[in-house]
Amino acid sequence: MLKNPLKEIDGKKIRWQYFNIVIYILAFIMISVPYTILIISLRMNQFVLSEWLTAIWTSVALCVIFSLPYVLLSVFNRFCFGKIVCVLTDSGIHYKDGFLPWSVIQKIEYEIEIQGRNRLDTSRFCHAVIYTEKKTVTLIHAPLHLLSDVRKINPHIKTRLSKNSKWFLTFLFVVTLLITTLIPLFA
Repeated sequence: MLKNPLKEIDGKKIRWQYFNIVIYILAFIMISVPYTILIISLRMNQFVLSEWLTAIWTSVALCVIFSLPYVLLSVFNRFCFGKIVCVLTDSGIHYKDGFLPWSVIQKIEYEIEIQGRNRLDTSRFCHAVIYTEKKTVTLIHAPLHLLSDVRKINPHIKTRLSKNSKWFLTFLFVVTLLITTLIPLFA
């Protein structure tokens, strides 16, 4: 078995999150299905509040039921198992290839990436980029909660989503709204 030096460091261990994508997809479905039903029923002049509320309740209940095992696995993954990406301590960030003290870190940006066709291209995974004066360090598979954990330990470090990630999330939201609104026109 390979020795993992990050396991031996005392501090807040940040692990690769395996189950969050399923939870995000189910949350998206939980929100978009009632919205789609609302738009379609309004467009067809068949909106009935009681039926729509039933659809909301059913959507939420099904998504909660299906996501429960993944939420439990995600919680255990965050604290118990999974590959350790980095360890946050009072002195800095320990990662696979070294250590960065808090004093040299200027900012940390989180980049949301969608997996491309080439699964070996590690730049296409979600990652955190740590900027210092002399270099940048990329933490592949870093979870988004890394930003809030860094702020708890050292609130002076700037942490944020990258501009590309903000544009991607805005684009995803707008496209979802447009598609849902346009579906009844073609149905």
